[in-house]
Amino acid sequence: GVVGDVNTVFLRADGSFDVPFNNRATGMTPTEIRKVPRRICVVAGKAKARALLAALRARVATDLIVDDETARAVLELM
Repeated sequence: GVVGDVNTVFLRADGSFDVPFNNRATGMTPTEIRKVPRRICVVAGKAKARALLAALRARVATDLIVDDETARAVLELM
């Protein structure tokens, strides 16, 4: 199932985004986002750990700003 979204595009836990609902998404796909040289991701709150890990697996960020609690939660999921 879907664990979060990046720019209105839903992501699965493995970072894939071939979700039928994404046909209606208005944002850039992860493939399009990866063409941007520098992509900053800012996340706070351990409730967002699964979504953050999916975004990292989709390689949509080159730089990450995250609080300690969220970083620990992501590491626990790996």
